[in-house]
Amino acid sequence: MNSKIKAFMKNIALTFMVAILMFTTACNKGPEGVVAKVNDAEISQEEFDRDYAAQANNAILMSNNADILEETTDQNPQVTMGQEIRRQVLENLIQMELVKQDAQKKNIKVDENKVTEQINAVKEQIGGEEVFNEQLKTVGMTPEFYENYVRNTVLMNDYYEALLKEFEADDKQLEKYYNDHKDEYFTATASHILVADVDEANKIKKELDKGADFAEMAKEKSLDPSGAQGGDLGTFNNGEMVQPFNDALKVMKKGEISDPVKTDYGYHIIKLTDKKARTFKDLKDELKQTYAQEKVKEYVDKLQKDAKIKRYLDPKDDYKLPEKYQVALPKTAENEKNDKASKEANKNAKTNAKVENKAEEKANNTKAENKADNK
Repeated sequence: MNSKIKAFMKNIALTFMVAILMFTTACNKGPEGVVAKVNDAEISQEEFDRDYAAQANNAILMSNNADILEETTDQNPQVTMGQEIRRQVLENLIQMELVKQDAQKKNIKVDENKVTEQINAVKEQIGGEEVFNEQLKTVGMTPEFYENYVRNTVLMNDYYEALLKEFEADDKQLEKYYNDHKDEYFTATASHILVADVDEANKIKKELDKGADFAEMAKEKSLDPSGAQGGDLGTFNNGEMVQPFNDALKVMKKGEISDPVKTDYGYHIIKLTDKKARTFKDLKDELKQTYAQEKVKEYVDKLQKDAKIKRYLDPKDDYKLPEKYQVALPKTAENEKNDKASKEANKNAKTNAKVENKAEEKANNTKAENKADNK
């Protein structure tokens, strides 16, 4: 498959651009052909089928596995991939409908010129309209679907930017925000020892508490490349390290050595050499963005909380992808080899059956002749 189509497929799921407080409600039987209702607007089964097909086909083609939708997810062995995709698609459609309704109230309209420009840019990159349409066809999509996807993305971007502007803070609001969150903004100089096992981390911490040299222990025990420099991480700002590491530094004091801190990398023992508060002047632009993003999240959370949302589709119910959206897996050397072997086996089976039938027919004829002779 063309690499640009692959890139498109990886991003085909329309995700909300702001963190949203998700909640679920019981699924009730609704009007025929309707999967959900958002305030007074209905989301049709056709819309759901179209968007689900995009993501389901993506999963099938990327894994080269026609049965992947029936396999369970890593996060929950009780939920299949198909069920999880259906849940995500339903929620995305609901979120998009909320955005459309609120955007209309704010008089934010889709810029059709942006839509056309983006689609034409993709067509040009991929090799022209004919190639573009053919590639969409191979993944079970239509140009109409892709146009709708781009239109929603353009609206989402413009809506989000409008909200950021709406909640832009003045200097007085920013100073108050800074004073309320001053401890969260710092510059730190630190070292660490990284190990894979919590028991080993606890043993190292005990040795350090007894007076062992931190740098020497890092050189001997740390799995991180910084161990060669005694675990030295240099000087960095808050937020540059993974969240658990950052959270530990936030409450540590200069010269302190932490208990083991678990991250996706393993267990860290952190030594804080120095920590200084970052000034309002240095942080002003960052604070302006953070403040607006938090206010947007609060606004969107309330928007969803206040909305009347009814879900009529249960992602766990049996579901069959409509035939018009189904795609065939591309032929691979292994697939072709298996197909050839299967055809050969079928051919041999038919040949054997013919031989057996002829042998049986001949035997029956011989019996009949013998019986006639005996008479």
